[in-house]
Amino acid sequence: STVDLVLASPGIANRIVYYQIYKIDYRSNHRAIESRFNVSLTKVKPKEGRYLFKDAD
Repeated sequence: STVDLVLASPGIANRIVYYQIYKIDYRSNHRAIESRFNVSLTKVKPKEGRYLFKDAD
């Protein structure tokens, strides 16, 4: 038998809210794992581009 593992960094592991192993049999020796994390996304304003004339040929 083969052991399935889930690896995560400490930062994301601390944000886990929910996880479960699916009970549906997909005719495989592996099981699907559903995971939900507490993360917030922030919209980052793009930096205003500048031409580097000193580096031009």
